Amino acid sequence: LDVGPNPYVIPSEEALVIRDLVGNTTVKILTVTGLLVSQFKAHGGGRAFWDGRDAKGQLVSSGVYFITAFADNGNQIATGKVAVVRR
Repeated sequence: LDVGPNPYVIPSEEALVIRDLVGNTTVKILTVTGLLVSQFKAHGGGRAFWDGRDAKGQLVSSGVYFITAFADNGNQIATGKVAVVRR
């Protein structure tokens, strides 16, 4: 995965862009301990966007987060990581 900007400074008016995705992709944002922070579908065009918020709409804490993306058919999986800096 190509992820940027990295580090991702929040709050931000720009979303984190996750590139190089296949079609019909689900994206998960995880803490380094494996807790699910957010899960969403890619928008198509090989990209997805994350606003730095968890499933409850709260900005996440500073830290490193893992990104996993997998095609709905289960055949393709990609991973990446991003450093988040909360100001």
